[in-house]
Amino acid sequence: MNCGCKNSLDCCEVRAFQAQVIKLLNAIYSMITTVVVSPITPATAGTETVTRLTATGSGTITQGALGVAITNVGSSNGVVQGEPIYPNQSVNLGAIYSNSANIFYYLPEISYDGTGTTLSITVLS
Repeated sequence: MNCGCKNSLDCCEVRAFQAQVIKLLNAIYSMITTVVVSPITPATAGTETVTRLTATGSGTITQGALGVAITNVGSSNGVVQGEPIYPNQSVNLGAIYSNSANIFYYLPEISYDGTGTTLSITVLS
């Protein structure tokens, strides 16, 4: 194969390999640009509410929230969903959006117990 190299067979092999890679990349690019993507229905704008509270006892956050942030601002352990939340620890939970299903999966009911400590809770619903 004469590829313009002066006397290196390796150079010719490299150029032949590069040509194959370029051909393959062009084929892949061609496939990508011809993929038809079905349009996603845009989300409807809503009015979200931010609720802040301080808890020194037990309670629940109603199912359906978009986001929840709970921080233990006290000096003893608290509990969120049956698991300890230590002083100065934060737990952040958020709804998940599925592109393939075009749907939000909102948060379930969330239980907390701030007995003996103080939990700062922010809910986006």
